[in-house]
Amino acid sequence: MHNIPRIYNDPIIFRRRRGNPLSPFEEIKESMTVESYRVLLTEIPNRLNRVKISYRGKLMHETEDGFLDENTFRVTYEDGTIYFHESMEGKTIQIEYFGEGVLLFPDSRVYHTSDERFPTVKDKFIDVDRDILVQRNRVDTLIRENPQPSEVVDMRIDYNGKVFNVARDRIDAEQYKIEEAYVDAKNKKWPSLKARIDSLQLATEEEFNEKDDEMTNIWARIDLIPGEITLETGRIEKKFDTEVRKITSRIDMVPEQITLKVEEIREWSEGQFSVNYSQIKQLSDELELKVDADGVVNAINLSPKGTSITGNKLNITADTYIEDASISSAKIKNLSANQIQAGVLSSLNKNTKFNLNTGSLDMENASFYLSSGASIRFLDSGNTLTYSRVDSETNITRTAGVGVGTSINSRFPVAYLGTTGTGASRFGALDDRWFTGFITNTNRRMDVDGIGNSVVGQVFHVRDKAVSYSRGFRFDISTNTAVLHGLNTGSHSYHLGRPYDRFARTYTDNIYGDNITFNYHGSGSSLGYIMENTVKSGRNPAFRPQYGGEKYYDLGTAYHVWRNGYINTVRYKWLTQRSMRKYKEDIKLLDENDAINYIKTSDVHTFYYKDDVEKDKNIMDMKVGIMYDDISLENDYLIKASDDSIDQSNIVFMVQAATKNILGRTETLEEKYAKLEGKVERLEKENKELREMINGGAA
Repeated sequence: MHNIPRIYNDPIIFRRRRGNPLSPFEEIKESMTVESYRVLLTEIPNRLNRVKISYRGKLMHETEDGFLDENTFRVTYEDGTIYFHESMEGKTIQIEYFGEGVLLFPDSRVYHTSDERFPTVKDKFIDVDRDILVQRNRVDTLIRENPQPSEVVDMRIDYNGKVFNVARDRIDAEQYKIEEAYVDAKNKKWPSLKARIDSLQLATEEEFNEKDDEMTNIWARIDLIPGEITLETGRIEKKFDTEVRKITSRIDMVPEQITLKVEEIREWSEGQFSVNYSQIKQLSDELELKVDADGVVNAINLSPKGTSITGNKLNITADTYIEDASISSAKIKNLSANQIQAGVLSSLNKNTKFNLNTGSLDMENASFYLSSGASIRFLDSGNTLTYSRVDSETNITRTAGVGVGTSINSRFPVAYLGTTGTGASRFGALDDRWFTGFITNTNRRMDVDGIGNSVVGQVFHVRDKAVSYSRGFRFDISTNTAVLHGLNTGSHSYHLGRPYDRFARTYTDNIYGDNITFNYHGSGSSLGYIMENTVKSGRNPAFRPQYGGEKYYDLGTAYHVWRNGYINTVRYKWLTQRSMRKYKEDIKLLDENDAINYIKTSDVHTFYYKDDVEKDKNIMDMKVGIMYDDISLENDYLIKASDDSIDQSNIVFMVQAATKNILGRTETLEEKYAKLEGKVERLEKENKELREMINGGAA
C-alpha cells in the first residue's frame, strides 16, 4: 500500500462513506470506558440510524436537550462525542452505530496557539519526546550509581538468567518483544496486537494509479459467531469523473443453509446504476440457482415439489417430450387446437388476469374501445361498476360506482350513480347502505308508485365548476330546516324565474329581507312597491310605492276594499306635503251652500257589509256611514268618487266648510244677542226706576 502521507506531504485524510450501495455505512460495535463523562467514537456516527448504547445488557436512551441522568446520553454527531451523567464515570459500555468514516488531521498541520517556538503540534511532540529521553537517562544513571533493594535487583534477571543493568532495561526488552508482534509478514506495523489479530477478520488495501487516475480498494472479511460464518472479499474501482465499480464475492453459512453470491454494482458519472449478481443457495432439501441482471431474473429451483425454471427466455434445442405437464406460463408463437381448456389466462406483464373458473377479470391500465354499435348488457339485477377506498382516519371502506337494479315492487328497472358508506356489504341504492347519489326510474313507475327520478343526499350543489366554483345553488336538508340558497351571493345575483318564464304561483310562510321590492316585469316600468324592513336615519320601516313622485298608487279599489285598518297616525300626502299653492291651479272657494246642503240632506246610518257579516252579526263588524244612493246634491261629484263609492277625504272638507258657515252665523247671533242683553238691562233699569217713582208717589 502506498504511503499516502509521504506522497502528498502530510495531507488531511478524508475517508467518509456515502451511504449508497457502492459506499455503504459500516456497522460498528465498540466497547469503551467513560472518562471525563464522555467517550469519543472511532468514526463519525450516522444521524439517521442513531447510536445505540447498553450497559450491563440494559439499553440507555438518547436525548437531545435537557439534563442527563444515569439512563440517558447525548450524541454530538458532528465529531462522534458522546456525553454521560457523572454516575457513569469509569464504567464500560457497549456501543452500536453505523460509521460514516473519519476526518484525520496530521500533527504537522495543527499549530500551537500559545508558544511561538513550536509552530506545530508535531514539533511539540518531538520536543516532549526529547525531554522524556533526557529524564529517562538521568533516572537510569541514578539507579546504576546507587545501591538497590534485593527485590529490585531480582527484577533485573529474566527467566533464562540474563542480567540487565536496571529493571527498566528488562521491562523495555519485554515491551520490545511485544511490539515485534505488532509487525505482520508484510512488514506492516499495527498499533496493537489486538489490532493485528482483528485485521485477520477484516483486511483492506488501497492503491492509487496516477497514470490512469484510478483508485482501487480491496478488502477481505471473515465473521465468525456461533452458528454463523461469513466470508467476503471485494474490490472497489474508482475512475474519477467516469465510473465506480464494486465487485464482491460472499459466502454465508448457517446450519440450515449455504449461500454463495457474486455481485457487481456500477455507477456512472451521469447517475446511472447497474446491478448484476449470480447466487447459489443450498438447503438440505432444496437448491436454487439465480442470475439477476438489472432486474431481469433467471432462476432454477430444485426441491421435493419439483423443478422450477424462471426466466424471460428458455431455449431448448434438443428434441423434448413433456408428459402430463402443467404449464402455468408460456409464450407460444402459433397455436392450433380443436379445444383449449384453461383455468386462468394472464398477460406477460401481469397487467391482465382472466380466471375462467370464477369469471373474475383483473386488469391494470386498461382501455376499452367499442365501435360499430357495440353495447354492454347487464343481465342481472345488482350488476355494478365500482371503485372502493379505505378511509385512512376511520378505517371505513366506502364505494363509488354505477349500478342497475329493480324497483321495490320488483316491476321496473332502475339505474343509479353514487356512493355507499358505513356498513355497506356491497354497492347498491338502498338506505341501509348509506347510499347518496342519483336514481333514475321509468315513467310507468311514476304512474304506479308516484316515485320519479331522485337525488339522494343531505347536501346537493348545482354549480359552474367541479372544484374552483364561484356560483351556483346549494340544497341542504341536513337539519330539520331544509335550505335552498345561492353560493357566493356577495359576488353574484340570483333570479327565480324570468320576465316571460315566470312561476304561476308561490306558496310560502315567511319572507325575510332588509328591503323587499315588488316590480312590474315590463321593460322600463316605473311601477312597483318597496317594503323597507330596516330603520333608516329619520325614517321608520315602511311599505311604500317605489316611484311615488312619478306615479299615483291606490290602497285597495272601489270593489276591493280593505276590511279593517288600524293606524296610529294618518297622514295624507296631498295635505302634508303638497298643500302649497305652487302645486295647485284653478283655485276657487267652495260654495258653502253645497256643504250645508250635504249636511242637511245626508243621513248617517249604522250598517253591515254583506260579505263581512257572519251568522251572528258580530258587533265588531258594524260600520257607520252614509248611503251613496241618498246623495241628491246638484254638485254630487264633490262627494262621489266612483259609481258606488264616496270620497271620504272630500266629505271631511265639506263638513269643515259647513262648520265654518255655521260658526259665522253663530258669531252674528252672539253679537245681536249681546245688543239685546244691553237693551234688556236698560229696560229693566228704567222699569225699576218707574216702580220706585210709583211706589214713592203712592206713599
